[in-house]
Amino acid sequence: MSKFDLNRLLRPNIKSLKPYSSARTEFKGQANILLDANESPYNEPYNRYPDPFQSKLKARLSELKSIPSENLFVGNGSDEIIDLLIRAFCIPGKDKILTFTPSYTMYITSAEINDVEVVELPLTSDFNLPLDEITRLSSDPSVKIIFICSPNNPVGNLVPRSEIEKICQSFQGLVVLDEAYADFSSEGSLTSLIGKYPNLCLIQTLSKAYGMAGLRLGVGYASEELIGVLNKIKPPYNVSQATQDLVLERLKNAELVEQQIRQLLTQREILFKFLQESSLFARVFPSQANFILVQTKYFRELYDYLCERGVVVRIRDIQPLLNQGLRFTVGSSEENVVLMKHITEFQTLKT
Repeated sequence: MSKFDLNRLLRPNIKSLKPYSSARTEFKGQANILLDANESPYNEPYNRYPDPFQSKLKARLSELKSIPSENLFVGNGSDEIIDLLIRAFCIPGKDKILTFTPSYTMYITSAEINDVEVVELPLTSDFNLPLDEITRLSSDPSVKIIFICSPNNPVGNLVPRSEIEKICQSFQGLVVLDEAYADFSSEGSLTSLIGKYPNLCLIQTLSKAYGMAGLRLGVGYASEELIGVLNKIKPPYNVSQATQDLVLERLKNAELVEQQIRQLLTQREILFKFLQESSLFARVFPSQANFILVQTKYFRELYDYLCERGVVVRIRDIQPLLNQGLRFTVGSSEENVVLMKHITEFQTLKT
């Protein structure tokens, strides 16, 4: 690919934007008395505004992920990062994003909120990327961002590293790889590609493998230049101090997180084998994530049957490729036993 030019891609108003200067960015250092930000002097430790750049948290993530802090952005969930990227690079009413179906639909929602056109390509019949169509459409200069989810939600399959690299090499815009489920995959993360492709941005979340969905924390990995753009346009205090503190506490015990991931992978295999052996399902998709997708003509009946018994799964009936789909999140061993028990009961009723 020719040399990637981030400034060419940026919206003109973002290039000229003077970022908001908060009290905690203007003063750096230690102080005994803080009278600069109109805070209350009471209710420590949360009476003060949080670190706007999450320095301690980034240092810990840098250590865990072997990525320099300068290449990390921390957001209020990965959804904030998706929104910031669209706002930074796509001119409303003019530019486009490219994404795929079936996949995570927040890319579409964020684009539509920002008045950015969405080009939504169907995946192939095997739920792989349509590479020829991507090549054709990515030559359109108004397509600024390609969003790829791998492992893909709701199917659970991986996009091969070679395909990601091919797209990064040929596309002059930004390639956003959403790795929300990478901790459960056999390939792991592609963060090693950050230094190789300046137009690549990886997004991860601590909502899945790290068990912190309620804290809303997403992490972006990209070139220092791109991270600088996100820091320029983000809200000044986008991640609360309570969230930073609780996440740091959780990250102290990385071994426990790894143990829990291994437990979930074991449960995924048990559930997958059970679903494969059931006569209810026309197709059970192999998964590299923490969920399993099935197709069954009984998808609505089974959904209602499970809900009535206090077990909530998700219907994934997404036309044209994915019809009659149900997605089962892999739970604890106890939760999966209950799920399998009710599926067996339902199967008895249907045979």
